[in-house]
Amino acid sequence: MGGAGEERRRSDRRRLRRQDAAAIVALLLAVAWLLRGPLFRDEVLYFRDLQIFFVPMKQFLADSLRQGVLPFWDGAILAGRPFFADPQSGALYPPSLLLLIRDPAHALGLLIVFHLALAVLATYAYGRFLGQAKPAACVSAAVYALGGWTVSSINMVNLLQAAAWTPLVLLAFERDTEAPSWRRLALAAGVVALQVLAGAPDVTVMTGMVALARLVTVGAGARIRGLARLVTIYAAAAVLCAPQLVVAYEAFTLSNRYGGLPVTEILEQSLRFSDLQRLVLPPPLSSSDWDIFTTYPGGQVPLFLSLYVGWVAAALVLLALVRGGRAGRFWLGVAVAGAFLALGANNPAAVPFHRLLAVFRFPEKYTYLLHLGLSLAAGWGMHSFPGRLRNGPASRVAWSVTLLCILEVVAVNQRVNLTARSDYYDLRDVPELALLRRGEPARAYHRDHYREDVTSVRHLYATYRRELVPNLARIAGVEHVGGVEFLNVGGHQAMLGLVENVPPSERLARRLAFLGVRYVLTSDPSFASSPDWTRAAQRKTELLWELDRVAPRIFVPETVVARASQALGEVSEHAGYSSGRQAFVARGERVGHGLRGVVVSGSPRPNGMSAVVRAETEALVVWLESDYPGWSASIDGKAARVLRANGLFMGVWVPAGEHRVEFRFLPTGFIPASAVALLGWLVVLGLLTARPPRQGEETPIASTRHTRRE
Repeated sequence: MGGAGEERRRSDRRRLRRQDAAAIVALLLAVAWLLRGPLFRDEVLYFRDLQIFFVPMKQFLADSLRQGVLPFWDGAILAGRPFFADPQSGALYPPSLLLLIRDPAHALGLLIVFHLALAVLATYAYGRFLGQAKPAACVSAAVYALGGWTVSSINMVNLLQAAAWTPLVLLAFERDTEAPSWRRLALAAGVVALQVLAGAPDVTVMTGMVALARLVTVGAGARIRGLARLVTIYAAAAVLCAPQLVVAYEAFTLSNRYGGLPVTEILEQSLRFSDLQRLVLPPPLSSSDWDIFTTYPGGQVPLFLSLYVGWVAAALVLLALVRGGRAGRFWLGVAVAGAFLALGANNPAAVPFHRLLAVFRFPEKYTYLLHLGLSLAAGWGMHSFPGRLRNGPASRVAWSVTLLCILEVVAVNQRVNLTARSDYYDLRDVPELALLRRGEPARAYHRDHYREDVTSVRHLYATYRRELVPNLARIAGVEHVGGVEFLNVGGHQAMLGLVENVPPSERLARRLAFLGVRYVLTSDPSFASSPDWTRAAQRKTELLWELDRVAPRIFVPETVVARASQALGEVSEHAGYSSGRQAFVARGERVGHGLRGVVVSGSPRPNGMSAVVRAETEALVVWLESDYPGWSASIDGKAARVLRANGLFMGVWVPAGEHRVEFRFLPTGFIPASAVALLGWLVVLGLLTARPPRQGEETPIASTRHTRRE
C-alpha cells in the first residue's frame, strides 16, 4: 500500500507539473500570436512614441554599444542632449543587449516579446505563490500580460519594461517578508534595481505603493519588520542603480520638473469616467489603420488606446468581489485606487495627491494600478470558482473558462498596435534626405503644421516620416535643433524659445542661423507666402528650405564681447552673431577684438568632438553644442577651461598656433557612482551564490499568502 500511495503521489506531481507547463506554453503562444507581425512576418511597429522617440533612441543605443561605447551624449537632438541621463534610454538595462541581435526596429520587437513573456511568467509565478490554483494563476497572467493596458504600453516601451518586473518585485519582497534572509533581500534588491533600470520611475513608484499596501495583509509585528525590510530593499536597489540615478537626478535638477510642474501640466491626460467602459467595450481599432475622429470622438486619443480586460475577466472580478475573500478584495482595492488616481482633473479628491507627486505627469498612467488590480482579482475570482479545480469535471470547466479568457483578450487587443513593412524605417526614399546629406553635416529645424484633413492614423505617421521630424530623422543621420526629451532641460527650453511660435520671417531665419540651422523642414504654407522668409531662404523642395549665412558648427569669431545671457533673443537676430563673425560670453569673461583663426578640420566623436584649429592670434573656439555639466576640454592633450559661449553653447580659448582641441563629455558623478554600484552588485552576487541556508535556519515572520488549495 505504501509503495502504491507513493507512486500515486508522484503521478499527481507529474500531472500538476504538466498543467503548469501547459498553462505557460499556452500563454507564451498567445504572446507570439499577439506579436506575430514583428516575430514572423518581418513587420515593424511604429505607432506614436515608437516612431518618434523609442526606435531612434534604441538605434542610437545599439550603434553605440556595437562600437563598444556607453552613450552619454546624443548630438543629433536639440543641438546635443544628455542621453544616458534619460532613464528611458536603457543604457544600463541588461535586456537592451537584445537590440544587438538585429537592426533596432526589428530588435525592438524582440525586446517587446521578451517583456511580455516575462510578464506572463512573473505573474503566473506570483499567482501561484499567493496560493491561486493553476487556472486562476493562468487567468491573472493572461489579463495582466495580454490585457489592454499592457498591450497599449508597447508604444511606450519603458512602461512595458518596468511593468513586466512588477510581479517579480512583489514576489521577491513577499518571499523575503515571509521568511527573511540576506539572500532573499539581495534577490529582491536586484529585481527592484532591474525595474528601476527599465526606465519608468512612475511604474516603479506604483509598484512600491502596492508592496507597501501588501504589508496590510500581515500581522502587526510582521508589518513593522516588513516595512523596515522594504525600505532596505529599495535603498539597496538605489545603490545598485547609482550611476543611472545620480546622472538622472542632475538632469532633473536642471529641468522644468525641478520644484514641481504646473498643476495644469500635471493633470493633462486624465482619465474620463466614460473611459472606464473601455474595460469591456474596446474602441474599433485595427492593426492596419483607423480613423482618429471616428475611433475617439473629438479626436482626443487617450494615452492608452485600450484598457480591455474582457467580459470573462469582468465576470471573474465580480465573482472575486462576492467569493474572493480577503485576497480578492485587496486587489479590487488596488484597482479602485488606480481608477481614483487616474481620473486626475476629473476627480477633485485626487488632485492633492497629484500635487504631492508634482514631478509626474499624466494621471492616466495610474490606470496601471487599475489593470494590475483587476488582473489579480480576476485570478481570485477563478480561484473561488465553485467545485474542485484540481480533479474532475469542474477542472475542465475552469480550464475552458481560462482558455476563453486568453482568446478573448488576444482577439481584441491584437488590433491595438500598428504594423508596417520591414523597410518602414529605411528613409532613403524621402527625397529631402539626399539634399540634407550633401556636403558637411548641417542642422535642420522642423516646423509642425496641423492639418485637419489628416484623420487616418497611418497617414498621420506617414506624414511625420515624410517630413523627417526630430528624433526619427536621426535614424538617417539628420541632426535637429528640436526634438523630444524626457526632461526639458533649461538650456533646451531657451533654445526652442528662440524659434517656436516665431512666424516665418527674416527674424526667424537669423535666429535659426544663430543656432547653426541650415535647413528647415515644413509643410506650413505660410513660409512660401512670406516675402521676408523667401528673401532669407531658398526653397529646395516642397518641404525643404535652405538658409544662407549660417554660423558654422565650430568656428573662430573675429570679435568676442561680454553680454548678459538675458539678451539672447536680441543677439540671435544680429547678423554678426548669426553668421559666426561675432560671439559673446558672460560678463567677467575674457573678451577680444581682431581675432584671427580658422578651423582646419572638425569631426564629432562618441561623447565628444575633435578639431584642428590654426590661430594667428589667441582665439576663442566656439562649438555650437549645448553646454551642460560634465563637458571638459583639452588643447593638445592638456586640460583647458570650458566656458559658455553665445548663451547656450561652449567655447575654449586657444593660444596662437596650430592645436588639436578636444571636447569630452562624462556625466558628473558617474565614476564614483559606478564604483559604489559595482561593489553593491558584487555583494548581491556573493549573497545569491553563497551556500543556501539549511532547513530551519530561516525563521518565518508571518505568511502573506492565501492558503493553497492544491
